Amino acid sequence: KKKSNNSVEKRNPPGFEKTTKLGEGGFGTVWDCKMKNSGRSFAVKQLVKGPTSEAKRNVETGLNEQWFGRMWFDEGGSLRTMLGICEAMDPPEDEDDDSNNAWLWKVNPSIYPGIRSIAKLITTIDTSTDLWLVFEKCGIPLTELLWELKGSFHKGTRIYTCRRRSFWKAMKQDTNVLLKFLLKLFEALELISDSNTVHSDLKPDNVLVNYMRGEDNFHSLKVIDFGSAYDFDNVEKVNSATPEYLPPEALSLQCARKVGHSSETVKKTLRDDSAPHAVDMWSVGCIFLAICSG
Repeated sequence: KKKSNNSVEKRNPPGFEKTTKLGEGGFGTVWDCKMKNSGRSFAVKQLVKGPTSEAKRNVETGLNEQWFGRMWFDEGGSLRTMLGICEAMDPPEDEDDDSNNAWLWKVNPSIYPGIRSIAKLITTIDTSTDLWLVFEKCGIPLTELLWELKGSFHKGTRIYTCRRRSFWKAMKQDTNVLLKFLLKLFEALELISDSNTVHSDLKPDNVLVNYMRGEDNFHSLKVIDFGSAYDFDNVEKVNSATPEYLPPEALSLQCARKVGHSSETVKKTLRDDSAPHAVDMWSVGCIFLAICSG
């Protein structure tokens, strides 16, 4: 098994070369990769294929994330005209200019500024062994910027120490930093919910912030990981890796298949008790509560 894991880690997406591991979650591993012909860095999620149910579920999650990424970014998928919010953007005169890549957007940022706060899906690479999702590099997970948790044993009991970090302190010292942070989240949520989409897994780990330690403000915020997202009108089951951030009506349906809920029951429950923005708004409230409580 160890040898197999080493083999997986040594594989590179075609045209890219891995440099460091950025993170590892329940559905895949994210790598910092350099494009061979340009040297530019990207965050690339590796989803390993295989015959096991876990591997098939991981790839299915990756394809789900690809589908939602193609709704808002010109990665090669078909435009969802049903949204009524897609507007063609003119490509930049100099396509090598990193600061002018708005041509990737299918949404006009003057109408939906939240497009700036969703991580861009650049491209997808499908090989016989892996599905690779190539995203822009965005920043550091909010969890790592707010606090550091350390556990130790004392007389047989595990005690946790929470040390607040500089971004949390910046928010506490200047509430405008917190207000700007919430505004960026709400702008992203506006685009997501107006697209009739539910992210379904908003949490500090899935919010990346471009912030340098000691600064009194942050540069940008990006929502990532749409692997659990669903179309509100066509949902068959409600999934999330993090139930602590879900509202009651979503929690009741999270294990729909296990307790025998049909897709019609799921749709009816959400229609009666929820709305496209409701689940994610609850999650934002949980994030806000965690910041306030420290």
